[in-house]
Amino acid sequence: MREVTIYGPPASTYVRTALMTYLEKNIPHRREDIELGSDMLKKLHPFGKVPVLRDGENTIYEAVAIAL
Repeated sequence: MREVTIYGPPASTYVRTALMTYLEKNIPHRREDIELGSDMLKKLHPFGKVPVLRDGENTIYEAVAIAL
């Protein structure tokens, strides 16, 4: 299974929810900081919010969708 990337600051409760889900499911992942309001975040999420999950070419946003 390849590693996924979760973007967001560690202080965000939504980012922590996504991280805890992937830890519990033993899914390889890494977290990358992303500046809130940055152009990169706006490219990943239409409303510029975190967390954002990237799995290869696929992008998922919203903590509930990531946790499923």
